[in-house]
Amino acid sequence: MKSLFLEEGSRYRVKRSSRQALGIEKRRRNAVSALILVSHGSTTQRPNPTLSNICRSLRVRMPFNHVCLAYLGPKLPNLEDQMRRLKGVGVRRIVVLPYFLHEGFHVSEELPRLIRRFRRRWPDIHIRRTAFLGSHPALGDVCTELMEGLVG
Repeated sequence: MKSLFLEEGSRYRVKRSSRQALGIEKRRRNAVSALILVSHGSTTQRPNPTLSNICRSLRVRMPFNHVCLAYLGPKLPNLEDQMRRLKGVGVRRIVVLPYFLHEGFHVSEELPRLIRRFRRRWPDIHIRRTAFLGSHPALGDVCTELMEGLVG
């Protein structure tokens, strides 16, 4: 899989060509854009500070007008709620990032089905989906970094 990222020390930034492919090259008043980080969620309704921190980080690093969380499980807000809210504030380009480590049911079946349904319902909104988080080649580097000093 071709990477969307350029490595900068221990940080990554999105390649210009990838920003163009995702339709987020610049924030334009006439092309309001959003990123939805989609996770599984859980039965608990407590906030998830880890995902909230990731969203805050993405707001600073990425050229989106809106960055938000949505869940496919029972936790709210669900993906449809967020799509409806973003449409209501004038978003015309949405990128969906599946925050999953494995290509299970949510990634391979449920999310593609929901996105097809949203595209039919709102043809005026350009909806793209990235690969799921666990498919990124840098994940092995992250695991290695977490284990440094513990092995050997």
